[in-house]
Amino acid sequence: MYDTAQTVRDWLAAGQRVAFARVINRVGFSGDTEQELLACNDQGEASGDLLAGTVVDDTLAALRQAVTEAPRVAVLSAHVNDDRAVGAGLSCGGSAQVMVQRADGVPPELWATLARQRAVVLATGMDGRVADSGSMVVLAGQPALGSLGDPDADRAVQELADKFLAGGLASSEVLRTDAGAVLVEAFIPEPRVVVVGGGAVAEAIAAQAALLGWTSRVATDLAETETALEWAGQAGALVVLSHDVQLGPDALFAGLRSDAFFVGALGSRKTQANRATRLARMGVDEAEMARIHGPVGLDLGGRSPAQIALAICAEVLSVRTGREAAQLRATEGSIRNRSTVR
Repeated sequence: MYDTAQTVRDWLAAGQRVAFARVINRVGFSGDTEQELLACNDQGEASGDLLAGTVVDDTLAALRQAVTEAPRVAVLSAHVNDDRAVGAGLSCGGSAQVMVQRADGVPPELWATLARQRAVVLATGMDGRVADSGSMVVLAGQPALGSLGDPDADRAVQELADKFLAGGLASSEVLRTDAGAVLVEAFIPEPRVVVVGGGAVAEAIAAQAALLGWTSRVATDLAETETALEWAGQAGALVVLSHDVQLGPDALFAGLRSDAFFVGALGSRKTQANRATRLARMGVDEAEMARIHGPVGLDLGGRSPAQIALAICAEVLSVRTGREAAQLRATEGSIRNRSTVR
């Protein structure tokens, strides 16, 4: 998605007409197909992917038409059988809705933000009065960009967007307003793991993160930690492994002062208490101290570096998705966070 966003940004800067598409609802399609983006320009060039390539041909035809002829927004229906899906590397097939949209009318900040892998919300009118207006883009802590052409709809979108951004979870929802239905999509980048300290556990965390499609950096001093936290931004997950009496607390302090959504530290409860004492002397209050996940990781009973890394990344994921770590058979309702209608 992020490389495609940069490509769209470049196309628009060159004065080209652009259309883009993404899956807005799906049933089935088990596999890593979240937050995909497909785009094309008026030169016939394409970038990106959808559902492991299973619906790209049909979508590209619609995109090329949308660049010059079709309505500003259109929704396509697609069905892929199991054989075709498995052949593309997915676990099973399914049905999906794909939204095709021209890029004109979308505030250009969307593409710049996505290209930088920062969280952003896009709101698009689907029917009614809002279908004839431009789109809205909402960034955390900033006024909305663009308008749906209806003040009440704009306010409702802003409230939902703020909720999505605060939750830090990629989400989508069809919001019903008096002016029409609005698709509100939160694009949230995958976690960027910052590991402070080296050794086998650090290597295992980097490997586990890569398996999950996350990126990671290992820091061995405070300067490297601060640089890595700046790189990670709001997607940052800090994991302090170092037991150095100065680096450990200093790294945690830097994490608490950064935009990282997760701050954790390995070590015994005695080590955690010693770090807390030093952090308190550095001015960290109880509310900030409560943000630290220490000892870090879910209680999975593992002891090897690979098992410890699994427990740590599992806790990062549970915090990122806002889910309690429980067996699925003990829960009710959907096991996916998918778009909803209200």
